[in-house]
Amino acid sequence: MASPQEQASVSDVVRFQSQQMTQLLAAINGLVTLQTAATLAPPTPPPVPTPSPMAPPFRAFSPDVERWPEYIVQLEAHFVAYNIPGTEWLAFFIANAGVVLYRVLVKLFPTTRPETKTYDEVIDILNSYFRDSVNVVHARYKFFCLRRGPTQSNKSWLAHLQGLSSDCDFNFSFGRSYADIMIRDTIAQNVADHRIREQILRFKNTSLQEVVNLLDTQDTLDMATSTFDVTPGVYC
Repeated sequence: MASPQEQASVSDVVRFQSQQMTQLLAAINGLVTLQTAATLAPPTPPPVPTPSPMAPPFRAFSPDVERWPEYIVQLEAHFVAYNIPGTEWLAFFIANAGVVLYRVLVKLFPTTRPETKTYDEVIDILNSYFRDSVNVVHARYKFFCLRRGPTQSNKSWLAHLQGLSSDCDFNFSFGRSYADIMIRDTIAQNVADHRIREQILRFKNTSLQEVVNLLDTQDTLDMATSTFDVTPGVYC
């Protein structure tokens, strides 16, 4: 027969096991309740995307102040900057191009409305139209006659020459850009500083970059000289 101490110890074990079983059952009931609630709850709707802000308008094309290639490059950069979908490019272009350019489109599509075409079709025909409307002889005359202005830097003169060359149809290729060859030769012919001309002519088949380096060096020297001339003297 068990002693009173042994009976008390057995009672403690039974009581502890009963408490553990009660806690386990309570935890299981809690999980079942959560699963049931999740099953009965309506599904969470997907997040609604925030609409992108409306793209601002783009300026109308003005042939008196800009060239067509410049305009179309900036317009397409506007499309990218404001995430305008490709399906909306044509409508956006027609709405913003202005009446002058729209009249050109109407003439180029005499039997259909420009809005019925694709964006690529409209831009391709405009590219051809403006390319064919350039007077190449006149453009080359302006190119070859351009001299550096009395207050113009060599870098500014070079940029002006590069801009004029885009209308001169210098599209031949001899292992290097034909436009670069023409710019190099025009600089050699029209540069005001005879020392630069002599250096260009002394080199055999020099590149445009080598000529640009000479111009940059001369600009630096001119700037240093002008600074020296205007700096007041220091007297002791």
